[in-house]
Amino acid sequence: MKQIKTGKWQRQWALTKATSKLGSKLASGLAVNMLSEPFNSARRNTYNQALYAEQAKAFSQALGELKGSVVKIGQMMAVYGEFILPPAIISALSELEEQTEAFSSELILPKITAVLADAEQWQIEEEALGAASLSQVHRAKSADLDVCFKVQYPGILDTVSADLAAIGQLLKLARVVNIKGFDSWLLELDELLRMELDYQHEADMTERFARLLRESVSASNDLDVFSVPKLYRQYCDAEVLCLEFMPGESLHHIDLSTMSLARRNRMARAFLQLFFYEIFEWQLLQTDPYFGNFRVCLSSAEHSVDSIALLDFGAARSLENNFVRAVKAMIIGSYQQDFDRTISGAEQLGLMQAHFPEDVKESFYQLCQLLMEPFLLASKDPQSDLLNQQGEYCWSRANLPKRVAKLAAQSAISRHFEIPPKEFALLSRKLIGVYSIVANLNAEFNPNSIIERWSDKPETLHQ
Repeated sequence: MKQIKTGKWQRQWALTKATSKLGSKLASGLAVNMLSEPFNSARRNTYNQALYAEQAKAFSQALGELKGSVVKIGQMMAVYGEFILPPAIISALSELEEQTEAFSSELILPKITAVLADAEQWQIEEEALGAASLSQVHRAKSADLDVCFKVQYPGILDTVSADLAAIGQLLKLARVVNIKGFDSWLLELDELLRMELDYQHEADMTERFARLLRESVSASNDLDVFSVPKLYRQYCDAEVLCLEFMPGESLHHIDLSTMSLARRNRMARAFLQLFFYEIFEWQLLQTDPYFGNFRVCLSSAEHSVDSIALLDFGAARSLENNFVRAVKAMIIGSYQQDFDRTISGAEQLGLMQAHFPEDVKESFYQLCQLLMEPFLLASKDPQSDLLNQQGEYCWSRANLPKRVAKLAAQSAISRHFEIPPKEFALLSRKLIGVYSIVANLNAEFNPNSIIERWSDKPETLHQ
């Protein structure tokens, strides 16, 4: 690409056209269906759902064609829109691809050479290693360094807020959103998008994660499978990050057939351990568990250690003490099957209210119990078909993320649940992402020992 696909007014027109089609086709289709099927509510409901799905897919495809920040906005709306957008739109937006067409190197390479005082001493690969919705990456070498430059797309910071506001306004006009809380939700999305474009923030978080990981590995070998690339601040600016090149494959691409169950379990356990360290020890959460944000370097020997590089800390954020205490009460309360403690944590987070009916609280507790299923199933139902012959949880077979989403949609919670705090939405995204990674590794193990480290001291919080 020579530029983000179109100019400002053309982008606005393309968005308007896509969303007006969505609204008008939905309105006319729903009206026709109401007249043609006035007494058959089941058939009418089936038709309406199919119509929503069809038009939502068309809307998603229109966003995808515009590239740039529009794609990222669509992806973020899919992740954080559970209580705002119709399920059909969330489903369609979830299919937007993170990988996209790269920008022309003649636009990107000058940004790299601008941060190099000795640019003539570097070999910079013109072809991008990867291209996402907000930036792309180029590998470069000097006499003593092998690095990757992450470069923001030209003008992306100027378009992101305007694109978000335009999409939000058009969704309102199409009358396909829950207006309650929608504007505040858009502001939170804008904050998250701008945080991912703040390369000073990402640089700070990269170095902070590296330091905390080193300290944890020196105290315990729990996380020795992980590494964080070194940041070279002398070659960074507001739109360019320079990081050590980390070899390996994406989690999408590793050949699991070459790995024994023991090796897959070791990596999977490490991802779960890292999740709990981030919350309970570091109070620092990398909130984007996208598979492409990890590089796996497989060992050639069965008993050697496979390594995983942690990449992209643009979405990392610090967690407040009170939030961590409430989350800990909810997670450990669920693990210990303590109804009162679980609900107390939820009330502290604003997810539950003391006046909510008991069936709503019970529905929420059952949802938490389902999230804790990998930690509880072997003791609650040792004959479950989700366990292998050794009584170990089969993460891929369990299909837990989809079952959690289905229960949440069907439960009594939906009658009372307000829009959750953004930190909780980020935490939920992270946990489901970690579960998906562990399932992708086709792991089979019970993770009780991982959480036990924190469950025996329920009120202790690392400062």
